[in-house]
Order: sequence, then C-alpha cells, then structure tokens
Amino acid sequence: INKSSVLIKLKLAIFEDIMAAISDSSSFKSFSAKNDCMTFEQSEIAGYLLGKVENQTGERLLDADLSKIFNETCENASFGDTATYFFERKFQITPTTFHRLIRLINRKDQLYLSFILSNTPENVRNGAEIKNPYFYSSIIIHGTKKNGFYKIAKDAFEEAKSRRKANVFVYSDFMYVAKQNNKLDDAIEAYNDAKKKNLTNKITHNIAIDILSEQGKPEEATEIFGKHILPTLKDNFEVFDLHELSYGAAKCYVDHILKTGKENQKIRIITGKGLHSKSNELSEMRDLCRDHIQENYSKIQIIQVTKGYIDLEIHK
Repeated sequence: INKSSVLIKLKLAIFEDIMAAISDSSSFKSFSAKNDCMTFEQSEIAGYLLGKVENQTGERLLDADLSKIFNETCENASFGDTATYFFERKFQITPTTFHRLIRLINRKDQLYLSFILSNTPENVRNGAEIKNPYFYSSIIIHGTKKNGFYKIAKDAFEEAKSRRKANVFVYSDFMYVAKQNNKLDDAIEAYNDAKKKNLTNKITHNIAIDILSEQGKPEEATEIFGKHILPTLKDNFEVFDLHELSYGAAKCYVDHILKTGKENQKIRIITGKGLHSKSNELSEMRDLCRDHIQENYSKIQIIQVTKGYIDLEIHK
C-alpha cells in the first residue's frame, strides 16, 4: 500500500465528500479527531473514517471483493494503511467494513480504539445500525492486548449493556478478556449478569468453570458443569472426548468419569487441545489431565499416555 501524498489526497477527498453531503443533507455531522496525543495523520484518518462511515458515500463492494481486500491485498497491513487503501479508491465504508477495520487495530494504535468507541454514531445515514453487538465485540476483543486496552474493553462492555446491545457473544468475549487480564471478579460478575438475562452459552459456562476452579471453588465449578456442560457431552462409556472444553471443565469431566466408572473398567480419554488454548501442541490438556488423575486418584492405573489420549483402568 503506497502512502505517498496520502494526506493531500485525504484533504481533497474530505472536502469533496463534506461539500457533497452538505448539499444533500443539512444533518451531516463532520467528525474532528482532535486529540493532543494523536499524530496529525492519525487525526486525519480517524476523523475522515467516521465521516465516511456515517455518510455512506463511495462505491459499495461485493462481499467477495471485500474479503479479498482484507485477506489478500491488505493481509499484513495496519489499520491506518488499510483504511487509507479504502479512502484512496473511494470505496464505501459500510458497517461491516468498519467493524473489520476495527479488528486490525494493533498495540500501537490504542488511541484509535478509544476515539472510535467515543465518537462512532449509533446509525449511518441510510438507517443501518453501526453500534451493534459486533461493533462492541470488535472493540472488546482488543482487551487481550492488555497495556491499557482492558479499560477500553470494559468501557465498551458497559456501554453495550446500557444500550441493550450486549448479546451472548459480547458477554463471552468480555469474560474471556477479563480472565486474560486476571480480572476474575469482573468476569464472574458478567457471567452472573448473563445468567439473569439468559445470555449464556457453552463458552461462558466454560470460562466461569475455569475461573471458579482457579479461585478454589470446585463445588461451584462442578455445579455449573453438571447443569450446563455435562448434558451436552456424548460418550460411549469407553471413550471420552475433552475437545472444546476449558481446562477447568475438563477436570470436572474427568472427575465425573472416574467417580461413575465401574471397577476394572478400561477407558480412553481423548485430551485434544483445550478450548482457547494458544499452544499448537496437544500436551497442555494431556499433561493437566494426567497430573490431575495422579494427584487425586492414586488407585487409578494409567496404562499409556500418548500425544492425544490417555488410556487407563479404573480401580476404587
């Protein structure tokens, strides 16, 4: 992406779009990204981006063309460079495009995220909603970067709740981000709120179980597992699969298997990788389960441990 003379092009484009908008609608809002901490170029990009979002001018791209730009043409480009790519070609910044741009913001561009949360309009000129659940999730997920991003993520979460735009994915994304930042109380508070509003799913339950296990509350973790996770699992009484379970939920499942199994019963536990695992190896879940069994079930005979499963024989 060539950024040469981009500021001159942006100023011309801004002038053209604002003049066209003023002649078409007196309600057009021109955004100013004045922020003493932002560079001139950042201010130009942020302000112009929100103006383009609200005004909805430019060529509308097909979904296939939009995906090609993000996945190929601008695959490794920054938020600013990708936004500039759209500006220079006068492409329309639809809500979908805007949300995908937000997800490109990196650690160095925290000011962009804060500005976007504070200044994005609720709707665009054609009436389409832009501050929808996906908008908030796009901001919240940046909280995993830490270093100040968590506050922005929490602000986005609270705003989503106050505007009744917090769906199950907003809740699960925030719980995950809070856990990654060791804000365990915030995550559990969000989980309890989600339960009251019937906005929970397998991911929120898994995260809550993980946190309660870490907090030394195995009874509460087991209760959630038994009520919400166990009924969804399928086994044949010989092979038990831990895929898509968090570490805390996996331990609850292992406990259930070993306590309900019969004497001399041989079983296989497929350990998999673990929900939200960042490792490319399967050993994390496998080692956690093996250690849990050895530490808490001295009579259980571990027959073999492979990369993806554990074979054992139950003795009580």
